[in-house]
Amino acid sequence: MTGYRFRCLGPYFFQTFRDADGRRTLNCLAARDDVFAQAEADAEAVGLRDIFSAVGLYVFGLSPSGSPRTWPYYVGRASRQPLYRRLFQQTDKPGKYSAILQEYERARPFIYLFPMVTDAGRQVKPASGNGTVVYKTIADAEYQLIGQALHVNPDLYNVQDAKSQRRFVIEGTLRADARERRSAQSFRSMMGFELKKRAPSRLSEATLAAVQGEEEAEEALSHQDPAVLVPEAPVLPDHAAE
Repeated sequence: MTGYRFRCLGPYFFQTFRDADGRRTLNCLAARDDVFAQAEADAEAVGLRDIFSAVGLYVFGLSPSGSPRTWPYYVGRASRQPLYRRLFQQTDKPGKYSAILQEYERARPFIYLFPMVTDAGRQVKPASGNGTVVYKTIADAEYQLIGQALHVNPDLYNVQDAKSQRRFVIEGTLRADARERRSAQSFRSMMGFELKKRAPSRLSEATLAAVQGEEEAEEALSHQDPAVLVPEAPVLPDHAAE
């Protein structure tokens, strides 16, 4: 018995917009409603009584236009607030997501949701404090998911880690130079860090731009009137057009 399980729902693609200056961004309320409208039916299918009050994890990802390739870009958690409130929270998410979208113009953004349930399938209530079992379990799960996502995308953008990761390189890991000694090659093989799994170099540029421009983008968007946001033509996953 594990005690808890994080159900996997998604991916849910959502629409992006152009603001008055022509910058690609998102309307947080519209994106939230878009994602949860798609997730509601899936949640009912796996026995979740109310996806709007669920806590757990989420992953923001990108997929290049016209390509089946997808990669994780940001891992987050919602423990004391429901996923519905935390996923596109106005205080910190516009700067993170919009800076990335502006750099990678043609990528399709999507969300995976991981609502938390008990091993018996009952939906978990929000944590009442930082010391509770629910809070600690979600924090541990987020830590694990970040590590697994870094295996796929070494330039995963999580604000508390993005700058510090550029201060060092560990030989035999995903961020290391491919030209390495036998010891590093052996370690890489043991860990399953195949070079072919690295994300495109364009992703590194997007991550760096997001770190450097986050404060500026967040400040600009915090004063943006949603009424002047102009919707782009929706970019749908390939299978949706069939």
